[in-house]
Amino acid sequence: MKTIQEIRNLFQELTGASQEQLLDDLLKDFELKGQVLENVKQERIEKRIIKSCPHCSSTKVHKRG
Repeated sequence: MKTIQEIRNLFQELTGASQEQLLDDLLKDFELKGQVLENVKQERIEKRIIKSCPHCSSTKVHKRG
């Protein structure tokens, strides 16, 4: 695995257009991963709300442990 300094050095060796393209690609990857994380969080919240308590059938109570 390369160190941050090695990556910086390699990045500086790229042409301006290549640097710009790489940054755009990295930003897209970062945004995609962030969106995936938000989707997973939302799914967990929805699943928690849908499941009801086995004793009282309340949807506002969730099982602990």
